[in-house]
Amino acid sequence: MKINLLCFIITLLLYTSSCKTNFNAGKQAVNQCDTATLNFDNLDNDTNMVVFIRGAVFDTIACLSNIEVVDRKNNATIKNAQVSFANKNYKYSGSTNSNGIFEVFKTGLCSFDNYDLMISHKDYKCMKLTYNQLYGGVWIKIKLNHK
Repeated sequence: MKINLLCFIITLLLYTSSCKTNFNAGKQAVNQCDTATLNFDNLDNDTNMVVFIRGAVFDTIACLSNIEVVDRKNNATIKNAQVSFANKNYKYSGSTNSNGIFEVFKTGLCSFDNYDLMISHKDYKCMKLTYNQLYGGVWIKIKLNHK
């Protein structure tokens, strides 16, 4: 009985240690993402990483984000890139389609609060972008680096 309990405790400690290591490794990976801030004037953007294409005003309270994800070197579209964005009131995630486009049109998306936009793909370095969705519609292009 004591040996089984000891084995259980050792297994639990090893599992917990492994989980903490994996969790910390995940945090380090996020900290190693490229980072940028989106401005609605490309003179203020690092256009090697992010390009503001256009904005639009709609006669509705719903807002649109159209995000194109491409390879930084050859401008090829990146399908199945994971896209997530959130601020204190809104969270949404999905993936790019076969044309490298992720699009969401939702009520409550426009906000004076900054969004953290995270783009990731298994073959590319992740990108963390901060921006403010003031327009009714925003079209942007994100350029990812190969790992």
